[in-house]
Amino acid sequence: METDKPPYYSELQATAGEETNHGTIRDRHHLEFDEPTWSDRGADTAPCPVDYFLAGVGGCQLETLRHCLEKSRVDDYRIEMSVEGEHETPVDRTSGIPDPTSNQLAAIRLSIEVTTTAEHETRANRCLDMAEDGGCIVSRSVDDCVDISLTTSVTVQTDR
Repeated sequence: METDKPPYYSELQATAGEETNHGTIRDRHHLEFDEPTWSDRGADTAPCPVDYFLAGVGGCQLETLRHCLEKSRVDDYRIEMSVEGEHETPVDRTSGIPDPTSNQLAAIRLSIEVTTTAEHETRANRCLDMAEDGGCIVSRSVDDCVDISLTTSVTVQTDR
């Protein structure tokens, strides 16, 4: 099936009177988004755009790392990751409105832990090194705009 749409695209809608906004990604995946209640702009019925952005950065790193592990024939692994965004200026949660002159994320912190067997430890570490070198398209796309830091570790399973 030919399409004239780019490989990555979204179509988003907002309707007066509805608390939650809707969208479709690549004509296939449905999503909803709202703002947190502390922002005075939402009811927190769905993730906000910043949540999706952080999940996109983390998800891209996760997929890149998973792909590397599988290509490296690491066939026994578990990846656990947390992603945190730090606002450039603290958001006043009483008004919900950040200073408009610095309304952006200052930092994104990812913590990645790979658990695997002793047999695969070296290969897992190589894949984490690749992740730290910027193997993810999303991270590379915003790297000049926001500080992205990774903390990584490999844990060897001992209960096998």
